[in-house]
Amino acid sequence: MNKLIRAEFYRLRHTGHLFWYAILLPMLFIFMPYILCMDQMDKPLDELIESLGTMCVLVYNFFPAVVAGFAGQLFNKGKLGYYEVMAGNKPSHIIMSKIFSDGVFFSVIYTVCVSAFYVFLGIKNGVGTMTHPFIRLGLFAVVMAHLVVSSIMIMMASKKTVSAVVLTYMRFMVFDIAFMPALAFVFTKLGLEGVATHLGYMILFNQLEMTALGSIDLTAILHIILGFIGEFILWYIVVYRGIKKKKFS
Repeated sequence: MNKLIRAEFYRLRHTGHLFWYAILLPMLFIFMPYILCMDQMDKPLDELIESLGTMCVLVYNFFPAVVAGFAGQLFNKGKLGYYEVMAGNKPSHIIMSKIFSDGVFFSVIYTVCVSAFYVFLGIKNGVGTMTHPFIRLGLFAVVMAHLVVSSIMIMMASKKTVSAVVLTYMRFMVFDIAFMPALAFVFTKLGLEGVATHLGYMILFNQLEMTALGSIDLTAILHIILGFIGEFILWYIVVYRGIKKKKFS
């Protein structure tokens, strides 16, 4: 698997404009919070809640489709699955090499770019009444990794860049923003408020907002961590079966 990881990083470094776009585009999110907080630069972090909510909306609308698009262009350079399988690599090694290379790369750079400004202000002006700032930052990194890894695995399942972007949009916007809230509403009307509450915790956008704005408790932490693990297993099975059946792009 080490060879596959090195090969994937080689593809990333030698894909010209894609490599620089993958770095420079998310760097815009370092400056976006500055624009939102130009007149509040001397305030503690807890007083910038409104801008944190705006950033969550931008991240959720922007990153998944971009990751799927970048990953699709990158993976298509190597004929996703074909050369790896023909070389005798195990499907599990092929999948995990993508996660440990592109998944780690995109997760780190996007998490850093989105959170850098707020970390700077927190150090400079303090966090005010915000509780558990380090736990929040760690959970935010987990949610970002969930967004990135799921987007990459959706791309690996579809094996086509355009369809991957569409499927990723459907997963994060239609399923999370429309279907899950509607389902929670139905359970609320049926008197199953507990089920509806847990469905709300499962929505990734809600998790993203919770890390910045909501209260942090054990239920939220478990939903964020176990939700990531559960979706990873789901997409892992789908991608594994596709590679095993030699369905190449």
